[in-house]
Amino acid sequence: MRSEHTLLVSRLAQGLSAMRIRQLPGLLLPVLLLIALAAFGPTAAIGLPPPTTSPHYAAGGFGPRLFLLNPPADQPDAWDLLRSAPATPHAVFYGEGAELYIASGDDAANAQITAAGIPVRLLDAATQGKVYYFVDAEADLRVLAQPAAVVYADPQQRLIALPAEAEQAFLAALATHGARASLLLPAAIHWGERLPPTDRRLPPGWSAERLAYAGPTIAALLPQVTEAGVAALVADLSGEQPVAIGGRNVTLYTRYTFTSQVLDAGRYVYLFYEGLGLPVSYNTWVYGNYSGQNLVADLRGATHPERVWLVGGHLDSTSEIPYSSAPGADDNATGTAATLLIASVLRNYQFADTIRFVHFTGEEQGMWGSKGYVPALSASGVQVMGYVNLDMIGYDSNGDRIMEVHAGTRANSLDLAGRFIAANDRYGQGLRIELKREDATQFSDHSPFWNYGYAAFLAIEHFFDGATPRDRNPWYHTTGDRLARVNLNYAVRSARTALATIAESAGLLAGPAASPTATSTASPQPTATRTPTATAAWNCSERVSNGGFETDAGWTFALTASRAGYTTTQAHSGARSARLGVTPAAAAAPGSRAAEGEKRGEQERNLLGEAAPAGGSYSTAYQMMVIPASAESVTLSFWYRPGSQGTAGDWQRSLLLNADYTYLATLMHGLENSAEWRPQSFDLTPYRDRTVVLYFEVYNDDIASSPLAWLYLDDVSVQACAGASPTPTVTPTGTSTSTPTLTSTSTLTSTGTPTATRPVCRELASNGGFETDAAWVFPLTASQAGYTSAEAHSGVRALRLGLPRASTDSAVELPEIQPAAPSAAATPSYSSAYAAVAIPADAESANLSFWYRPAAQSLTGGDLQLVLLLDPFTFAIRETLHRRQEQADRWLPAAHDLTRYRGQNLLLYFSVYNDNIVSGPAAWMFVDDVSLLACAGPTPAPLRR
Repeated sequence: MRSEHTLLVSRLAQGLSAMRIRQLPGLLLPVLLLIALAAFGPTAAIGLPPPTTSPHYAAGGFGPRLFLLNPPADQPDAWDLLRSAPATPHAVFYGEGAELYIASGDDAANAQITAAGIPVRLLDAATQGKVYYFVDAEADLRVLAQPAAVVYADPQQRLIALPAEAEQAFLAALATHGARASLLLPAAIHWGERLPPTDRRLPPGWSAERLAYAGPTIAALLPQVTEAGVAALVADLSGEQPVAIGGRNVTLYTRYTFTSQVLDAGRYVYLFYEGLGLPVSYNTWVYGNYSGQNLVADLRGATHPERVWLVGGHLDSTSEIPYSSAPGADDNATGTAATLLIASVLRNYQFADTIRFVHFTGEEQGMWGSKGYVPALSASGVQVMGYVNLDMIGYDSNGDRIMEVHAGTRANSLDLAGRFIAANDRYGQGLRIELKREDATQFSDHSPFWNYGYAAFLAIEHFFDGATPRDRNPWYHTTGDRLARVNLNYAVRSARTALATIAESAGLLAGPAASPTATSTASPQPTATRTPTATAAWNCSERVSNGGFETDAGWTFALTASRAGYTTTQAHSGARSARLGVTPAAAAAPGSRAAEGEKRGEQERNLLGEAAPAGGSYSTAYQMMVIPASAESVTLSFWYRPGSQGTAGDWQRSLLLNADYTYLATLMHGLENSAEWRPQSFDLTPYRDRTVVLYFEVYNDDIASSPLAWLYLDDVSVQACAGASPTPTVTPTGTSTSTPTLTSTSTLTSTGTPTATRPVCRELASNGGFETDAAWVFPLTASQAGYTSAEAHSGVRALRLGLPRASTDSAVELPEIQPAAPSAAATPSYSSAYAAVAIPADAESANLSFWYRPAAQSLTGGDLQLVLLLDPFTFAIRETLHRRQEQADRWLPAAHDLTRYRGQNLLLYFSVYNDNIVSGPAAWMFVDDVSLLACAGPTPAPLRR
């Protein structure tokens, strides 16, 4: 019997004690795509050429061999020799007491570099199908990365090679075990350092007289950075108190990259700069199936706006349970708070050069955000003067004030670090600075700047061993990283030194400025609302027309040789979906343009003007929509089923275009193959108040022959939501409704004394009564689940899972269970149903309830009834809510508090496992009246029927 394609691995032992989720194939493509025009709004504002879109990096983008290079410092022509060699550099780092490079190429490249006298070491003879990460030397690879091959190791770090399909498990383990990592990308970096020697010095016009003027002014600014200011911002960012964001009260319990709360944290930072009157923008990065947002704000230079000094740090956080709690007070709310306070102090002063404040996300996964930002910055024409990276500047348990400055050995970074050291001395901040050269770490957002030759250093507390033993934060990467453990005095000294460094380097001219960049009456930081108020109901509008593809409206299919269209062959829900690309069946169909290998007289071009080589073709579906300015949140979601016969040259992608059909953003780009439908969602809130084109495309480099690529698309939705206006005070004379309503009007009780307002609730479970065919997905198995009218707790239908002996369910033919011969092999099977849910970040409570009727012919075998929460992207188990073997002749209620999953997307998963569907005994379960209520206000009492 053919094995089932199910979500759960059927490899079980001792009553499924080793149950795991099957990982989907083709997990992550090492693709890094940058958003240019929208992401660098401040750049355009200062008259610089916009950065170009970065190239697309696909799996297998490395050369066939991976090398370690050690360019001799005493060989002046080494860089010229390397630039002319057929080798691609991918990363620079410090190890073995030297500056080292990771590069790739073929055997000819190895021979040419070796002949030039540059030491080369072969690290990996076959790079195809692999992803590479640096991990710190203290990481336990036995639990962090299996299977993994260590291709390089020194006392500071190891470089590991992973099969591409193992990357997701590795990323999950990073959080669980608190390890540090750095992604190795196939992109070509810069050989050596940038900037001629004259440009490493103080900006033009700087002199002893200028420093004599600026010094007293800067000294007078430093007291504006206070312990109270740092504490308030760290408290907001680490979830110690709720904050007001866009009219909502939000508590930032986590800033983990894979949660929606990191978007709330980004919105908080965005509003802070908006309140200062500084131009601020989002910079979107995409890596494989993941995306995130950096934030960038500029204080424009008056003399040399094209010269940019950067200061900042990463915004995201992690812990051992990062989805529900990752406060990250020290790591890195301290660096974020310092950056915000520096901006608030300097905003009314004029500088010769531009000062840019940056906040990266994806740092805890391997610097994804900064590794997306810096290549586009390099291509934009901006003259990067240097980056001061503030990461963990708030822990000093012994009061020795040691601050590490990781600069490496390059002259430009050492010059920048020297400015920091001098500022500490000049302004009496009292830090004891340990300068790291050959032992400088790469594990933070300064290292991508090193990769592209820019001056950069990391300022961090006493994290590593050095002249004295380290004083590392013992709550690093745990839920214990809280504000109470931050040394505020130490953090203030660090922030003031960074302020002085940037102010001196950018060339303080005058201030306060007579005309600030923008007039604003807003508070210089978002006001924290410490007493949560009642949240209004969600008012959402659907922006996509015909997202289920059930009619012929809404979508445009570009006329190409592999033109997309509607299909009934596959559907996630309803009867139709959209088909893009060339399926094997379509290619083989007589008379098809693909089958005939049509030769065109001119190159085919897509909507972006990109030309396909002869034989290549684009297959495109797109729709224009308006995203309202009033939306507080905008979420794109869709289901897709990708198909591919190979990896050479083909791809599937989803983009956002401007109204004039120019490129705006990449949402997804890669090449995947799956036998199952997959969910995907993206936050489009940064694109409010504009017209955009939602664009899906599959490209085949040769539609006349294999390998081919295709994609089915269904249930596309863009929900633009805004909270209703606050409810006016009502005289308490009305009669309350018996259950919470979904309207925005609060109903009060009729008692004579004031009582609490009833909660405003939203039902998140679609079709929880199973009376229609919407929302739920039934994986195709030998015991496939389905709807049934044989049992119902209310209404006329319920969900049926497993193998009931008798059923009126006509939707599924259930296999008969017959006595088997003693030699017959057992045939296990899952019977499952799942639906996607998204729990709002501002919900004060989220409660799941359902009724179920379990049955089992034996309570001693290996059959099980299961209720799980899954990650919607990886299908990994987030939590087991119910795992039993039960028999009941009545309906039973169940309830679970899911409030801890606020701001997260989940799959609600019901399943019955039978260890042998060929011969008894059997297990089954009926489920009905599934409800997931997200409420603002008092938690409603559970209903009992």
